[in-house]
Amino acid sequence: MKNFVQRRIGQIFIGYSLLVLIVAVLPTNSTGHRIDRVHLGTFRLDHLIHTAQFLVWGIIAWMYIEIKQTDKKRITNIFVIGLILAICSELVQKWLPYRGYGLYDLLGNVSGVVLALLGGILVKVVRK
Repeated sequence: MKNFVQRRIGQIFIGYSLLVLIVAVLPTNSTGHRIDRVHLGTFRLDHLIHTAQFLVWGIIAWMYIEIKQTDKKRITNIFVIGLILAICSELVQKWLPYRGYGLYDLLGNVSGVVLALLGGILVKVVRK
């Protein structure tokens, strides 16, 4: 499995990024279940899902960075692209009549990327 991931990490990274964009434009709530009404403590479940979605994106990004042994400039570029993806995947929903834009959804997206970036940096510091 590890060799498969190492050989295919670029494809996995691009594939997950495309999946994020596809999910952002798909119609939701067709089953009548509303995850935006479910709370875990003080957080709405859908906001946590937004964060988790981009946290996973960031973890895959770090796997790509580790396997490809990229430099600091490329790491910065990857996470800037992640922030752009996080922002655009929510902003596009402003123009879709069957989706709804939400500032807290956007913040969830961005926080997932930022958490992954900080977590990866922390791992690198601890390894040294």
